[in-house]
Amino acid sequence: MASCHAFYKDYINASIYFKKLLNLEPENVQVMGSYGRVLAMAGEVEDSKKVLEDALHLAEDRNEEQLIEQVCMLSIYIYIIYG
Repeated sequence: MASCHAFYKDYINASIYFKKLLNLEPENVQVMGSYGRVLAMAGEVEDSKKVLEDALHLAEDRNEEQLIEQVCMLSIYIYIIYG
């Protein structure tokens, strides 16, 4: 449901559903990355940066190189586009 809202650029509802998903799976780095992305697109840039920072630390703690790279790329994108 969250991804459908994001696809149709309904970032407010997408962020609501990603947050619900994150409450069910609080250590899911992929969900954290998606949640951070839609937060930024919904205008919640500071919250987005915090979520992505938490996702990066979690991925680093687990030594999950692919997820580290994905979260880093998302973070760079957010910083470039939204400041």
